[in-house]
Amino acid sequence: MEMILIVDDDHTSRNMLGVFIRKLHPDVVIVYADGAEAWEIINSPGSEFSLLISDAQTSQMPGPELVEKVREKYPHVRTILMSGESEPEGHKAHSFSPKNSLTAHLAVEIRKLMGAK
Repeated sequence: MEMILIVDDDHTSRNMLGVFIRKLHPDVVIVYADGAEAWEIINSPGSEFSLLISDAQTSQMPGPELVEKVREKYPHVRTILMSGESEPEGHKAHSFSPKNSLTAHLAVEIRKLMGAK
């Protein structure tokens, strides 16, 4: 079973995104976190995430920094960075999704990165 880590400081946004993803992939396990907590979760024994979806603006550790660390240490984990503002310049995520069009754009990116199911 595949695991997805959703990182967003806003509890409501995290939950809405989780509901949306479960409609696309009902068989995934979704873990929610914010900021630096995500890095701890990813590094905990037995954690095997296939996809990280992170807001660019998170407390403790910005999304682009988290994505870069994940890509360096866990190159098999696919990453999507999202933001309500413009796309952060030079980010290392596999994909970027604007928050104002999450449903349409993010669905395409998730399917592309996780493989069509």
